[in-house]
Amino acid sequence: MMNTVKSIKISRTLAVLVLVRKVASCVGSAAFLFAAASLAIVTLYMVVNGPQSAKVAELQTAQEIENENVAFCRKLGVDQDSAKFVTCADGLADIRRRHAERLSDPGVL
Repeated sequence: MMNTVKSIKISRTLAVLVLVRKVASCVGSAAFLFAAASLAIVTLYMVVNGPQSAKVAELQTAQEIENENVAFCRKLGVDQDSAKFVTCADGLADIRRRHAERLSDPGVL
């Protein structure tokens, strides 16, 4: 009788282990499928909206630069509607260009 009880306990334990392994395998597969589907959705979103997002970012940068130009040139007493404003804004653009060149030059660091 003891052998039968031990045998039943061992077979139940093995059945539970087999069940746990099957569940773990299904959960792992589901997690992989979820990750793959998420990656596909994000990729599709970027393909569809990427160019538009880049244009929006470019327009925002241009607006920020214009606002900075106006603010800086006004500090120097140059009104936005004057001919000197173009010279002031061009000078700032040149400064920004040279700064970008310095940042991109690997020899600087």
